[in-house]
Amino acid sequence: MHTKNKISLICKTLYGIMLLVIFLSALGGGNLPSARAQEVAIVPLAGANVSLSADYASFGTAEDVILHVTITNPNSYSIRVLKWFTPLEGVERPLFTILRDGEPVDYIGILGDRNAPTEHDYITLKAGESLTSDVNLSSYYDLSISGNYEVIYNVFSLELYMEGENGDTRIAGRLNSNALTLWIEGRPNVIESIVPQIVTESTGFSNCNASQQSNLLSARSGASSYAYNSSAFFANDDHGQPYTSWFGFYDITRYTKVSSNFVSILHAMDTAPINFNCLCSPDLDIKFIAYVYPSQPYDIYVCSQYWPLPMTGADSKASVVIHEISHFSVVAGTLDHAYGQFSAKLYALLDPAKAIENADNYKYFSVNAPPRTPPPSTDNASFISHITLPDGTVVSPGEALTKTWRVQNIGTSTWGSGYQLVFISGEQMGAPNAVNVPVTAPGQEADISVNITAPSVGGSHRGNWQMRNPQGTYFGDELLVEVTVPDDSNPPPPSSDFTLSCLNCPASVPPGQTFRPTIRATIGSGQLLGSRGDSLRNTDGNLYGAWPHVAVVGTVNQGQSYG
Repeated sequence: MHTKNKISLICKTLYGIMLLVIFLSALGGGNLPSARAQEVAIVPLAGANVSLSADYASFGTAEDVILHVTITNPNSYSIRVLKWFTPLEGVERPLFTILRDGEPVDYIGILGDRNAPTEHDYITLKAGESLTSDVNLSSYYDLSISGNYEVIYNVFSLELYMEGENGDTRIAGRLNSNALTLWIEGRPNVIESIVPQIVTESTGFSNCNASQQSNLLSARSGASSYAYNSSAFFANDDHGQPYTSWFGFYDITRYTKVSSNFVSILHAMDTAPINFNCLCSPDLDIKFIAYVYPSQPYDIYVCSQYWPLPMTGADSKASVVIHEISHFSVVAGTLDHAYGQFSAKLYALLDPAKAIENADNYKYFSVNAPPRTPPPSTDNASFISHITLPDGTVVSPGEALTKTWRVQNIGTSTWGSGYQLVFISGEQMGAPNAVNVPVTAPGQEADISVNITAPSVGGSHRGNWQMRNPQGTYFGDELLVEVTVPDDSNPPPPSSDFTLSCLNCPASVPPGQTFRPTIRATIGSGQLLGSRGDSLRNTDGNLYGAWPHVAVVGTVNQGQSYG
């Protein structure tokens, strides 16, 4: 190495050591894992150059948008670059900033959890050396809308470059390129979703054996506790540790954003239909602990490096679930600026705006948030409406029917496995003793159905149902099913054998005066049945403020009168 370069490297290393001392003093060196203790230098470095090119200026719907990305070392000495921030082994993070007609374009490629970088994750570029990779942009970004696209290669990392014989000095840097303008015709985004083979409550599994399923259910439960502790921290308006360690000094805008993100993470952990796939793509399995597609909630791919992790703790099965769930755009939309506790704390100190975007900062905060005891959950249900078979619906004898109620969970517990709607009294009408209830979070509504068979006996038939929790406790409003079956053995009297008379109808009534006539019905044959829904109805439309019909109460037999 030339003397000038040696002096430059020594100066950078000394500067890095000074910065590290300041950093450790601010955060407390004892909190950093010894295995990750390293020098980080924020100093100028003549790093790599990036250039973009394409063979065409426009691309039709059926054409892949292929870019040529060339990374060049313009220096007279070798440099080592973190491969993760290059496309040399595929695009595994948003490497490009893309605008469509001035509007930002979403990244739809993978984001995932992985171990902190080692020297093996850096690639050496010799003096003057260039490496070119082809990137199919349509595989990683939302190009569904036609327009003019401006593409720039744009990444930053606190650990972009590595120096030192043992790779113990990391140097921050940015890779920027020229702007490339292209006309791109819209094309559909194609991302396969996980189709669960087994579903347990709101958790689905694909390619997972029984042991893995059990582990993942426990991990989700642990992640839910971490998310609850974190949300409770912000609900108490705490501003101190561990917030400052993982998100930097207090700023109300950033604080509010992190608080909102943890509310979304908790909601997803407790209510979202999460699907785990235990079979990662082979090329990703050796790199990642787990990964997701941020636009594809709530599918999580767990790789072989996941299974040796402990169930709880800083780098654990539960904390990885926090990391992954935060990536989804509908949850917190986090990115992967850096991995590991060391780098996460460094971002909190030097760039809090990046720290609140970084998934590992949420992961490590959640496991360090003070434990809280959740309040005891309560079960309650409120009737909202009859979706089918309103009370008194007339049905045919023996007819197969489905009764559906809409109910709201007004308690604090989530209905899931073991929650049922149970027949409690009245007529069961061929229905089962109980039916399972769909997973329903507090505040949500659910439609619950039972299959019944209309009785063969005429009349009004009624059954009562109520919710029951896994402990056998009944709760909430009673739900009623009431149908009317016509009684064909006692037909209503024919009109020729049916007379009406008014007992006290005045000949004239002054305007505005109230009067109450009594109408008497006399039948010569048949019956009037209240259970059949018989009623006296007005036929000429002159109601004078009265009801259009009056229901028969009870039974009126042949020769009897009803008033």
